[in-house]
Amino acid sequence: MAINIITGTTGNDVRKGTAGNDQIDGLAGNDDLFGGRANDRLNGGDDNDTLRGGRGSDTLDGGDGNDVLFADEGRDVLDGGSGDDLFQSALGGERVTFEGYGQAGNDFFVIDDTVDGLINGGAAGYDTLRLAWTSGAAVVLSPALATRGDMNLSISGIERFEISTGDGDDSITTGDIDDAIGAGGGANTVDAAGGDDTVSYRAGAANVLDGGAGDGDTLEVSLAPEQVLAFVVSGSAASDGFGSQISGFERYAVTGGDQADTITLGAGADRGSGGDGDDALSGGDGRDILSGNIGDDVIAGGAGSDVLGGGRGDDILEGGEGNDILRGWRGNDTMDGGAGNDTLHGGPGSNTLVGGAGDDVIMIGDGSNRMTGGSGADRFVAASGSMGFNLITDFVSGEDTLELFSGLLQFGPGAGPLDPALFSIDDPVGDAAQFVLETSPGGDPAFGDIQLVWDPNGDDPAGGVYFIMGFSAGSTIDAGDILII
Repeated sequence: MAINIITGTTGNDVRKGTAGNDQIDGLAGNDDLFGGRANDRLNGGDDNDTLRGGRGSDTLDGGDGNDVLFADEGRDVLDGGSGDDLFQSALGGERVTFEGYGQAGNDFFVIDDTVDGLINGGAAGYDTLRLAWTSGAAVVLSPALATRGDMNLSISGIERFEISTGDGDDSITTGDIDDAIGAGGGANTVDAAGGDDTVSYRAGAANVLDGGAGDGDTLEVSLAPEQVLAFVVSGSAASDGFGSQISGFERYAVTGGDQADTITLGAGADRGSGGDGDDALSGGDGRDILSGNIGDDVIAGGAGSDVLGGGRGDDILEGGEGNDILRGWRGNDTMDGGAGNDTLHGGPGSNTLVGGAGDDVIMIGDGSNRMTGGSGADRFVAASGSMGFNLITDFVSGEDTLELFSGLLQFGPGAGPLDPALFSIDDPVGDAAQFVLETSPGGDPAFGDIQLVWDPNGDDPAGGVYFIMGFSAGSTIDAGDILII
């Protein structure tokens, strides 16, 4: 059969083949070449080209430049040439068998369920294979070969694997490179070998997971909503409650389901999320990020500067050592920052907030809070235009600071340190709007043995006052302790 010769220009061309066998030469320029239905040869030439053979057994040569080469139905041979090239299967449809050669440059191969054949990244550059075999039989992968059922992919010259598989019982072994492995569900065996690897799986069966050598390996764990997770890190090993053998990981990112999950993490910088249900999360050492989400959760950060979020529900948050951030979100929460300079966010609800040792910041929020700063110079900050009935149990004048949003105060002063002339004890002085510290307020003792009110009317007996903050007996406060923000 005759071959149709189609030639581009030195500019940016779009060239499409015929129903027969074509040879399309793009020459220079950023060209877009499409072969059609027969057996075609596409030559991109110089610059950054896009080549797609279409049906048939096609040969694609990207030439110089950063090219994109697509393998469609048939048996195709793809050569990227020099440059950083992208090789991509047709992403669905009939089975594709192709040979992909990266040559020079940092090349990227994207392979889906329909493809087998040969991948050669070349001797030069940092080449990546993204393999998505997510349906059908189990996957067996080594640095030189990937198989699934009757599909085989020969592999060489690859520096990084990005792998996702389905719910079969997969066996995955990579080399001493930085890999991203998604094992899916099933009873999988993963050996990530050397490099800084990320392995993810869905708990529920007995897996064997080894992060391998190196100190930068991460395990990502998910769970079906109806299952219960009991994930515990102990030294260099971990267990998930389903009989898995887990070792060789330095960091964990664990997400529970809709039940009452237990997540106990280790010494790394870990992440844990309880999902729905009444969960128990513990961070251990390291800078951890832990969230309870929906449910009445118990969250302990441990040593390190942690970020804890309770989510919806009545949660208990314990920061432990380190400079922690605790946020209760919705619900009636109990928070204790522990040692270190912590920041606590009360949020809506009736909350108990304890700063602990250190110079802490307690953000009062819209709820009603009982607050204890603990030792250290603490800041109690009301940064919004509304808040409930709040009580500070241990305010120390000259050490602690009360910061109030100016929008809380009708006819209030501007931002900055409070003018001492606008602060009086028990009885207003003059007719200016001012703070009054009532040392024997009477009324409901839940509002505090000492109460700070805002009197916008001064000594006008017909005017009312606005409750700002309550204090327990023994607390001391003066004008110099108040900052308007």
